[in-house]
Amino acid sequence: MGGLFVDPSGLAVLTNIYSRFIDQRRDFREVAHQSKLLIFRTAMSSELHLLAQMALEAEERAEEDEGSIVCSDRTAPQMPARKEKGTLRHW
Repeated sequence: MGGLFVDPSGLAVLTNIYSRFIDQRRDFREVAHQSKLLIFRTAMSSELHLLAQMALEAEERAEEDEGSIVCSDRTAPQMPARKEKGTLRHW
């Protein structure tokens, strides 16, 4: 039975069985895409929210700092100091 999952000749048979089982025919790429979106929206929603918040804060800092950094040949801009916000450390 393990060969069914690695042998390309078993793909059509397995696809037909599964299509009959779910009573519809679905493209694998579409199923994979929808499944990834489901994971992002459910199991990874807090991580996605945190990344969005960090991106927003970085954009706000960039707007505040726009034009205020001057570089010479000997100096380079430094990363802003971290600030504490709740229990998480944000850049």
